[in-house]
Amino acid sequence: MPAVLIYGPDAAPTPQQEQQFFAGVRLPNGTFKTTSDRRLDDLNNAIAPHLPRRYPLRIKDVAVSSGISTLEWYGALTKAGIECEMTATDIWLHARLVEARGFRVLLDQAGRLLQIDVAGFAFQPELAPRKRMFFAAPIALAQRPQLLHRLTRHEYPVVLMSPRLLGNPAVTIVEEDLLAPTAGEWDVIRAANIINRGYFTDSTLQVIIRNLVGSLTPGGLLAVCRTDLEVGNRASIFRRVGSGLELVEELNGGSEVADLTAQASLSD
Repeated sequence: MPAVLIYGPDAAPTPQQEQQFFAGVRLPNGTFKTTSDRRLDDLNNAIAPHLPRRYPLRIKDVAVSSGISTLEWYGALTKAGIECEMTATDIWLHARLVEARGFRVLLDQAGRLLQIDVAGFAFQPELAPRKRMFFAAPIALAQRPQLLHRLTRHEYPVVLMSPRLLGNPAVTIVEEDLLAPTAGEWDVIRAANIINRGYFTDSTLQVIIRNLVGSLTPGGLLAVCRTDLEVGNRASIFRRVGSGLELVEELNGGSEVADLTAQASLSD
Protein backbone atom coordinates (compact mmCIF):
# COMPACT_ATOMS: atom_id res chain seq x y z
CA MET A 1 0.00 0.00 0.00
CA PRO A 2 1.60 3.30 -1.08
CA ALA A 3 2.48 5.58 1.81
CA VAL A 4 0.94 8.57 0.04
CA LEU A 5 -2.54 7.05 0.48
CA ILE A 6 -2.10 7.13 4.25
CA TYR A 7 -0.26 10.41 4.73
CA GLY A 8 -0.59 13.71 2.98
CA PRO A 9 -2.81 16.80 2.90
CA ASP A 10 -5.55 15.05 0.91
CA ALA A 11 -5.25 11.58 2.44
CA ALA A 12 -8.45 9.93 3.66
CA PRO A 13 -7.55 6.26 4.11
CA THR A 14 -10.12 3.62 4.93
CA PRO A 15 -9.52 1.32 7.94
CA GLN A 16 -8.59 -1.46 5.49
CA GLN A 17 -6.01 0.76 3.76
CA GLU A 18 -4.52 1.69 7.13
CA GLN A 19 -4.24 -1.96 8.14
CA GLN A 20 -2.59 -2.90 4.84
CA PHE A 21 -0.15 -0.03 5.11
CA PHE A 22 0.94 -0.62 8.69
CA ALA A 23 1.29 -4.35 8.03
CA GLY A 24 4.00 -3.37 5.56
CA VAL A 25 6.02 -1.10 7.85
CA ARG A 26 8.87 -3.04 9.44
CA LEU A 27 10.64 -1.11 12.21
CA PRO A 28 14.38 -1.22 12.97
CA ASN A 29 13.79 -3.65 15.86
CA GLY A 30 12.17 -6.13 13.48
CA THR A 31 8.56 -5.62 14.57
CA PHE A 32 5.68 -4.44 12.41
CA LYS A 33 3.11 -1.70 13.02
CA THR A 34 0.26 -4.13 12.40
CA THR A 35 -2.90 -3.65 14.47
CA SER A 36 -6.36 -4.79 13.42
CA ASP A 37 -9.70 -3.22 14.27
CA ARG A 38 -11.67 -4.50 17.30
CA ARG A 39 -8.72 -6.56 18.48
CA LEU A 40 -8.88 -5.65 22.17
CA ASP A 41 -12.61 -5.23 22.78
CA ASP A 42 -12.78 -8.11 25.28
CA LEU A 43 -9.83 -6.71 27.25
CA ASN A 44 -11.46 -3.27 27.38
CA ASN A 45 -14.65 -4.87 28.70
CA ALA A 46 -12.69 -6.79 31.35
CA ILE A 47 -10.94 -3.62 32.55
CA ALA A 48 -14.12 -1.52 32.76
CA PRO A 49 -15.58 -2.87 36.07
CA HIS A 50 -12.28 -2.30 37.88
CA LEU A 51 -11.65 1.30 36.82
CA PRO A 52 -10.87 3.66 39.70
CA ARG A 53 -13.75 5.95 40.59
CA ARG A 54 -11.98 9.25 40.14
CA TYR A 55 -12.35 11.54 37.15
CA PRO A 56 -10.97 12.46 34.77
CA LEU A 57 -9.07 9.18 34.67
CA ARG A 58 -5.47 9.51 33.52
CA ILE A 59 -5.01 6.62 31.12
CA LYS A 60 -1.94 5.54 29.19
CA ASP A 61 -1.83 2.97 26.40
CA VAL A 62 1.78 1.89 25.75
CA ALA A 63 3.45 0.44 22.65
CA VAL A 64 0.31 1.21 20.67
CA SER A 65 1.69 0.48 17.20
CA SER A 66 -0.66 2.22 14.75
CA GLY A 67 -2.91 3.42 17.60
CA ILE A 68 -6.13 1.94 16.24
CA SER A 69 -6.83 0.04 19.46
CA THR A 70 -6.22 3.20 21.49
CA LEU A 71 -8.79 5.08 19.47
CA GLU A 72 -11.32 2.28 19.99
CA TRP A 73 -10.67 2.18 23.73
CA TYR A 74 -11.11 5.93 24.06
CA GLY A 75 -14.35 5.70 22.08
CA ALA A 76 -15.69 2.95 24.33
CA LEU A 77 -14.87 4.90 27.50
CA THR A 78 -16.46 8.12 26.31
CA LYS A 79 -19.55 6.22 25.10
CA ALA A 80 -19.87 4.81 28.61
CA GLY A 81 -19.74 8.33 30.02
CA ILE A 82 -16.29 7.90 31.59
CA GLU A 83 -14.31 11.13 31.55
CA CYS A 84 -10.65 10.48 30.81
CA GLU A 85 -7.40 11.93 29.57
CA MET A 86 -5.86 9.44 27.15
CA THR A 87 -2.18 9.23 26.18
CA ALA A 88 -0.80 6.84 23.55
CA THR A 89 2.90 6.01 23.45
CA ASP A 90 5.26 4.11 21.19
CA ILE A 91 9.02 3.90 20.78
CA TRP A 92 9.04 4.76 17.05
CA LEU A 93 6.70 7.54 16.03
CA HIS A 94 8.47 9.90 13.70
CA ALA A 95 9.44 9.29 10.09
CA ARG A 96 9.94 11.09 6.78
CA LEU A 97 8.03 10.52 3.55
CA VAL A 98 10.20 11.40 0.57
CA GLU A 99 8.70 11.72 -2.91
CA ALA A 100 11.47 11.33 -5.47
CA ARG A 101 11.41 10.94 -9.23
CA GLY A 102 9.48 7.78 -9.96
CA PHE A 103 9.25 6.41 -6.43
CA ARG A 104 8.54 7.22 -2.79
CA VAL A 105 10.38 6.14 0.33
CA LEU A 106 9.52 6.10 4.01
CA LEU A 107 12.54 6.68 6.26
CA ASP A 108 12.93 6.76 10.02
CA GLN A 109 14.62 9.71 11.70
CA ALA A 110 18.04 8.07 11.34
CA GLY A 111 17.52 7.74 7.58
CA ARG A 112 16.92 3.98 7.65
CA LEU A 113 14.62 2.70 4.93
CA LEU A 114 11.28 1.47 6.28
CA GLN A 115 9.36 1.10 3.04
CA ILE A 116 9.69 1.87 -0.65
CA ASP A 117 6.82 2.52 -3.06
CA VAL A 118 7.43 2.07 -6.78
CA ALA A 119 4.50 2.65 -9.12
CA GLY A 120 2.03 1.81 -6.39
CA PHE A 121 3.84 -1.31 -5.11
CA ALA A 122 5.00 -0.79 -1.53
CA PHE A 123 7.41 -3.17 0.19
CA GLN A 124 10.47 -3.56 2.41
CA PRO A 125 13.48 -4.42 0.20
CA GLU A 126 15.05 -6.88 2.63
CA LEU A 127 11.84 -8.91 2.74
CA ALA A 128 11.08 -9.01 -0.98
CA PRO A 129 13.96 -10.49 -3.05
CA ARG A 130 11.80 -10.82 -6.16
CA LYS A 131 10.90 -7.15 -6.05
CA ARG A 132 14.59 -6.32 -5.66
CA MET A 133 15.19 -7.82 -9.10
CA PHE A 134 12.60 -5.59 -10.75
CA PHE A 135 13.26 -2.42 -8.73
CA ALA A 136 17.00 -2.64 -8.10
CA ALA A 137 17.69 0.93 -9.27
CA PRO A 138 15.19 2.79 -7.03
CA ILE A 139 16.10 0.58 -4.07
CA ALA A 140 19.78 1.42 -4.51
CA LEU A 141 18.97 5.14 -4.79
CA ALA A 142 16.76 5.04 -1.71
CA GLN A 143 19.67 3.64 0.30
CA ARG A 144 22.12 6.35 -0.79
CA PRO A 145 21.20 9.59 1.02
CA GLN A 146 23.12 11.99 -1.24
CA LEU A 147 21.61 10.64 -4.44
CA LEU A 148 18.16 10.48 -2.88
CA HIS A 149 18.45 14.13 -1.85
CA ARG A 150 19.18 15.14 -5.45
CA LEU A 151 16.12 13.29 -6.70
CA THR A 152 13.76 14.52 -3.98
CA ARG A 153 10.81 16.59 -5.13
CA HIS A 154 8.85 16.74 -1.89
CA GLU A 155 9.56 15.68 1.67
CA TYR A 156 7.46 15.99 4.79
CA PRO A 157 7.43 14.56 8.31
CA VAL A 158 4.91 11.94 9.27
CA VAL A 159 3.87 10.29 12.53
CA LEU A 160 3.59 6.51 12.27
CA MET A 161 0.10 6.25 13.67
CA SER A 162 -3.38 6.02 12.27
CA PRO A 163 -4.58 9.32 10.78
CA ARG A 164 -7.82 8.66 12.66
CA LEU A 165 -5.92 8.89 15.94
CA LEU A 166 -3.77 11.81 14.82
CA GLY A 167 -6.94 13.72 14.02
CA ASN A 168 -8.37 13.23 17.51
CA PRO A 169 -7.36 16.17 19.74
CA ALA A 170 -8.51 14.30 22.85
CA VAL A 171 -5.64 11.79 22.64
CA THR A 172 -2.06 12.86 23.37
CA ILE A 173 0.68 11.04 21.45
CA VAL A 174 4.12 10.62 23.04
CA GLU A 175 7.30 8.82 22.01
CA GLU A 176 8.39 6.55 24.88
CA ASP A 177 11.02 3.91 25.58
CA LEU A 178 9.59 1.50 28.17
CA LEU A 179 13.08 0.70 29.42
CA ALA A 180 13.44 4.27 30.66
CA PRO A 181 11.68 5.50 33.82
CA THR A 182 8.08 6.33 32.97
CA ALA A 183 7.01 9.96 33.25
CA GLY A 184 3.80 11.09 34.89
CA GLU A 185 1.26 9.39 37.14
CA TRP A 186 -1.47 7.20 35.68
CA ASP A 187 -4.71 5.71 36.96
CA VAL A 188 -4.74 3.02 34.24
CA ILE A 189 -1.99 1.63 32.03
CA ARG A 190 -2.64 -0.89 29.26
CA ALA A 191 0.30 -2.84 27.82
CA ALA A 192 -0.98 -5.02 25.00
CA ASN A 193 1.27 -7.21 22.85
CA ILE A 194 4.54 -5.79 24.16
CA ILE A 195 5.34 -7.27 27.61
CA ASN A 196 6.01 -10.84 26.56
CA ARG A 197 8.85 -13.32 26.29
CA GLY A 198 8.76 -13.19 22.52
CA TYR A 199 10.30 -9.71 22.67
CA PHE A 200 12.29 -9.54 25.92
CA THR A 201 14.20 -11.60 28.44
CA ASP A 202 12.76 -11.92 31.95
CA SER A 203 15.30 -9.48 33.36
CA THR A 204 14.32 -6.86 30.79
CA LEU A 205 10.63 -7.51 31.37
CA GLN A 206 11.16 -6.91 35.09
CA VAL A 207 12.66 -3.48 34.34
CA ILE A 208 9.72 -2.54 32.11
CA ILE A 209 7.12 -3.77 34.60
CA ARG A 210 8.82 -1.97 37.48
CA ASN A 211 8.86 1.28 35.50
CA LEU A 212 5.15 0.97 34.73
CA VAL A 213 4.21 0.08 38.31
CA GLY A 214 6.22 3.05 39.56
CA SER A 215 4.05 5.43 37.54
CA LEU A 216 0.71 4.00 38.74
CA THR A 217 -1.32 5.96 41.25
CA PRO A 218 -2.42 4.11 44.42
CA GLY A 219 -5.27 1.84 43.39
CA GLY A 220 -4.33 2.24 39.73
CA LEU A 221 -4.66 -0.58 37.18
CA LEU A 222 -2.06 -2.29 35.01
CA ALA A 223 -3.45 -4.52 32.24
CA VAL A 224 -0.96 -6.83 30.52
CA CYS A 225 -2.09 -8.71 27.43
CA ARG A 226 -0.86 -10.81 24.53
CA THR A 227 -3.10 -11.76 21.61
CA ASP A 228 -3.11 -15.51 20.91
CA LEU A 229 -4.53 -16.29 17.47
CA GLU A 230 -6.01 -19.56 18.72
CA VAL A 231 -7.22 -18.57 22.20
CA GLY A 232 -7.77 -14.82 21.92
CA ASN A 233 -6.46 -12.12 24.23
CA ARG A 234 -4.66 -13.63 27.21
CA ALA A 235 -4.63 -10.89 29.82
CA SER A 236 -4.05 -10.22 33.49
CA ILE A 237 -5.33 -7.09 35.22
CA PHE A 238 -3.58 -5.88 38.38
CA ARG A 239 -4.28 -3.15 40.89
CA ARG A 240 -1.51 -1.29 42.68
CA VAL A 241 -1.70 -1.82 46.43
CA GLY A 242 1.08 -0.18 48.42
CA SER A 243 4.35 -0.81 46.63
CA GLY A 244 3.14 -3.92 44.82
CA LEU A 245 0.32 -5.37 42.74
CA GLU A 246 -2.65 -7.63 43.34
CA LEU A 247 -4.39 -9.62 40.60
CA VAL A 248 -8.02 -8.59 40.08
CA GLU A 249 -9.00 -10.47 36.90
CA GLU A 250 -7.71 -12.78 34.18
CA LEU A 251 -8.84 -13.28 30.61
CA ASN A 252 -8.37 -16.56 28.71
CA GLY A 253 -6.00 -18.01 31.28
CA GLY A 254 -4.08 -14.82 31.99
CA SER A 255 -0.89 -13.24 30.69
CA GLU A 256 2.20 -15.37 30.12
CA VAL A 257 4.13 -12.92 32.32
CA ALA A 258 1.54 -12.70 35.11
CA ASP A 259 4.04 -14.27 37.48
CA LEU A 260 6.68 -11.63 36.79
CA THR A 261 4.12 -8.86 37.02
CA ALA A 262 2.70 -10.10 40.31
CA GLN A 263 6.20 -10.17 41.79
CA ALA A 264 6.86 -6.52 40.92
CA SER A 265 7.53 -4.44 44.00
CA LEU A 266 8.86 -0.90 44.32
CA SER A 267 10.41 -1.76 47.67
CA ASP A 268 12.90 -4.27 46.23
